[in-house]
Amino acid sequence: MQKIWFIMFALLISACTENFLFNDDEVESGVNNDLSGRIILSDESSRDSVAVWLEGFNKLTWTNDKGNFALKIPDPTNQPGNGLNGIYNLYFFLANFELSSVSVLIRDGELQRGFGEVNQSGELITPQYLQKMITIKTTVTPNTIENTYKDPIYFTVTLQNVVDSVKVSTYKRPDTGGTSCIVIKKRGEPLSQAILLRGTNTLIRDELITEETEWRMAYQFTSGFFEKGEYEILPYIIVEHKNTIPQELISTLGDDVYNFTSEYLKIPFKQESALLSVNVLEN
Repeated sequence: MQKIWFIMFALLISACTENFLFNDDEVESGVNNDLSGRIILSDESSRDSVAVWLEGFNKLTWTNDKGNFALKIPDPTNQPGNGLNGIYNLYFFLANFELSSVSVLIRDGELQRGFGEVNQSGELITPQYLQKMITIKTTVTPNTIENTYKDPIYFTVTLQNVVDSVKVSTYKRPDTGGTSCIVIKKRGEPLSQAILLRGTNTLIRDELITEETEWRMAYQFTSGFFEKGEYEILPYIIVEHKNTIPQELISTLGDDVYNFTSEYLKIPFKQESALLSVNVLEN
């Protein structure tokens, strides 16, 4: 097992963003362009919040807790030339799972039912299977503090490849290789209020995960830094995919999701975050 410790004071970065909202186009001609289906994950993770995106139309939706999704393709009257023609890929995206896709046929702007993987009802015949690439788990010690706490707080990120090897990127010190990059979000607060911690003089570096690997960090905060509440903690980590993720899909998730901003929290992951509980010391 690889273990790396890196201790330093926090560098705070702030960013403003809004949650992504997707609105379907209004249907005008009465064409039934609904496309639906289901996904299956290779592990026991909940099947909700998988991004489902249709190229060419830049339409995004999300799976529910049972892995089901429904996507409405714009009415032909709302498409360029009153209706597109061609075979388009429907992508299924989770950041730490392999990218999956299926092709659908569009003719004169209408979904062609009974073609390929789409049945006569507009549903995918076969559930789409997503293979997990890497397991990510974050822990924090101590996990309960008073708001006056001033000693270091220790964070451990455990990475375990599920496939042969997985390349990831994060911020590291070029001299020691120590990782220092963590995101803290208070429950109930908007993404824009997330606390972004990155070590000084750190640079983006790649790391190939071939065995269980631990990234260990410690940050020291001033008394009163945290308000009362519960804080979710997760690492800033970019997972490389063998199949190229379309840039339009990434842009649809957010304007700056792959950079170290609060937009990063819009990337769909299945990982185990840490939870820090902060209490107020009563006089």
